Amino acid sequence: MTYIVTAVFDTDLETLTASEQAHPEAITAIGEIAKDYMIGHQRHARDGQVMDIDTYRTADDYRAFFAQAEPHIKQYVANANTTVTDTMWEVID
Repeated sequence: MTYIVTAVFDTDLETLTASEQAHPEAITAIGEIAKDYMIGHQRHARDGQVMDIDTYRTADDYRAFFAQAEPHIKQYVANANTTVTDTMWEVID
């Protein structure tokens, strides 16, 4: 069984990308932690929102990732002056 997590940022892609470029330390730290847990990543955008879809083998993998990455995620969101809503979904085969 796999799980996806949707993380929806209330900002446009240009703002989020500019924030990543201006403050690379947060996204770099998140990426390093993700290597141990995440098995897939996609980014989607529409007017005023960005959605990342991250795939994990287990719900516990996501929980472990989030526990380690949470301070960096909070900084990432603050750097972009946005909010994020994340939701875990069980993938039904």
